[in-house]
Amino acid sequence: FGFFAIRPTIGVIIGLQRSIAEQQTILQQLQTKIQTLDTARANLQNINPQTTSKMDSLLPSTTELNPLIEYLNSLAKTANASISALQFQPVPLTSIQNKTSTNIQDLDLTFNLQGNFTSLLYVIENLPKGPRLIEIQNLNLSRTNSNSLILSVNAKAFFIKP
Repeated sequence: FGFFAIRPTIGVIIGLQRSIAEQQTILQQLQTKIQTLDTARANLQNINPQTTSKMDSLLPSTTELNPLIEYLNSLAKTANASISALQFQPVPLTSIQNKTSTNIQDLDLTFNLQGNFTSLLYVIENLPKGPRLIEIQNLNLSRTNSNSLILSVNAKAFFIKP
């Protein structure tokens, strides 16, 4: 009779011991996460300001069309080429504050370059090396009546949508 009287108490004790073991495992995992986050915070604070500036330039928080257009014009001018028909696909020009998530967005752009083969090659080689993250999607080369070349470029520039 004594065993049946203390049986529920033994069941509660065993259940509590399991719960304590599970809670200790969870506590250890949380402490590991805290250490990892502290390390990440320290690493973030130790980033060189020049690196941070470059990252902000490569992936701005808005579309920042003016610096992108200036870079394309400068690159073409350096190569003795000319840009025409520069088009951007519709995107919001101002940032809308949404603090729930941060994700990388792309900005589709299309433009034509006119010049000789060497100048067009220079632009294409240096386009991804600039201050903005740009990915070339498609190139189409054609010859004009005046023996110059026209290169149609489809590309994506990236930015972080806040």
